Amino acid sequence: MVEEEKGIDQEMEFPVNPKIQVKRQCKAAYDKLEHKKGSNRTLEIADMLVINRRKYMKKDRKRMIILLVTLLILLAALFGLRAFNDREEERIEEEEQASQVEITKLGTLQSISYKNETGEVSLTKQEDQWVFSDEPEVKLDQSYITAMESAITDLIATRELEDPDELSYYGLEEPACEIHAEDEDGTETTIFVGNGTDSDYYLTVDDKEKVYTGGSSLMSAVQYEKKQLIKNDTVPTIGKDNVTKITIQGLKERDVSYTAKDNEDEIGTILGGVGALSFGECEDYNVTGKELAGYGLNKKSRITLTITYKDDDKEKNFCLYIGKADDTGTYRYVQVKGSNIVNKTLTDTVDNLLNQNQEKEE
Repeated sequence: MVEEEKGIDQEMEFPVNPKIQVKRQCKAAYDKLEHKKGSNRTLEIADMLVINRRKYMKKDRKRMIILLVTLLILLAALFGLRAFNDREEERIEEEEQASQVEITKLGTLQSISYKNETGEVSLTKQEDQWVFSDEPEVKLDQSYITAMESAITDLIATRELEDPDELSYYGLEEPACEIHAEDEDGTETTIFVGNGTDSDYYLTVDDKEKVYTGGSSLMSAVQYEKKQLIKNDTVPTIGKDNVTKITIQGLKERDVSYTAKDNEDEIGTILGGVGALSFGECEDYNVTGKELAGYGLNKKSRITLTITYKDDDKEKNFCLYIGKADDTGTYRYVQVKGSNIVNKTLTDTVDNLLNQNQEKEE
């Protein structure tokens, strides 16, 4: 009986409370609505992002177009400015060339002489070589005179002064420089150079009737005194392995001799001094026997350094006379054997030449 009652209870369904059922239905409807709203919101955000991206892309395109147009304008302005500057430079150059005046027109020069604050120089061409007119035996550096010849032969003025003042106003009454030249046909010209003006000088020629400006290259070419025009002595390049013997005569203590076999260190020191020898502007370009004593280079006073070495399997000698120190003691006078030129070299270099630095250290 009891078991039958249990089965009857299990088969029975109890009715759900209406209020609870309504709540459940409302919640399900609300969840469904919220889900729908969420999906719609996501779509709205996505649409907004796409719209904003399109807006920014349009702005970026506009910016790029503006920048590109600006760049093109700047490039056009730059090329236009360059073209304008080029035309302006051409115009100025044409005006300058139009205002230029040919002062001299000479053929191949045979003589040049000039006088300025450095002294007087007179040059003559002999067998296509320029020499001092009064000392033709002295060898000259031809490059200096070639520059003079070029500057004098075709002298161009930047302009000719209209209605010039008195010559004294331009420094041409007593000119700072006077240049005389004669070509192979006997045509002569005298150029007078006065005061400076900007980068040029006031010039006049021959009869001094006209005044010009120009001559900067001419003045650069004739600025040298005689000793600056000479072709100075050179020192041979001697390798240590090529030396066979070095002798030094005239030292106070004794004469010395070094051989490659027994005195490698001493020879290295002396060759270091030879390598340091450098002759720039000479002290005197044409000394006589009597003048040598003033430099301590006469036979009685001088020290003689002789280096015997091989060059292309030929035995050669480099002989250098060493004289006294100058007034400062910084330099000593030297002379290459067979030359009339006296040069100066540092006392320290001479000490190496005589191997005296090494002896001091010892």
